[in-house]
Amino acid sequence: TGIMIIARTINSHTFLVRELQNRNIKRNYRAIISGRLVAGGTIENKIGRHPTRRTKMAVTSKGKSATTHYRIVKKYQHYTHVDVQLDTGRTHQIRVHMNSINHPVIGDPLYGKNTTVKKGINTALRECVENFKRQALHANNLEFIHPQKGKMVSYKAELPDDMNKLIKTLEMNDKKN
Repeated sequence: TGIMIIARTINSHTFLVRELQNRNIKRNYRAIISGRLVAGGTIENKIGRHPTRRTKMAVTSKGKSATTHYRIVKKYQHYTHVDVQLDTGRTHQIRVHMNSINHPVIGDPLYGKNTTVKKGINTALRECVENFKRQALHANNLEFIHPQKGKMVSYKAELPDDMNKLIKTLEMNDKKN
């Protein structure tokens, strides 16, 4: 869920592609990941096609460089709410990078490895995680120079209801333990 840029003209498209290549567009995401992180950090791994599953991406020496910065918004007993900023824009970058450090995004059927439901959580949280119908990943902020106006613009999208419900359930689980 969240924000995305759509160019309405070929000139705008060309401008925005160049801005992305020059890393001038700031993109922030929110994610709920499996496991409890100790601190924020940066992941710098090359991402390319998975060697055997062509529909997947993977950390691979033959890939293109990718940089993902993350900081902790809130730690829970078995999960972590993170703010993620991308320097690069590789396909599935956040999902691949978080999985590469053994903290896959909740609800991710491709990279989650069925590790998102932890032992020792209460029934309400177990059901909420198991029934989360998508990746718990949200594009919440974009900043870029508008291709026609030439000035910096910023757009923000609040977290959707399903992620807010997941966060509330995580908080309730922590209060009971």
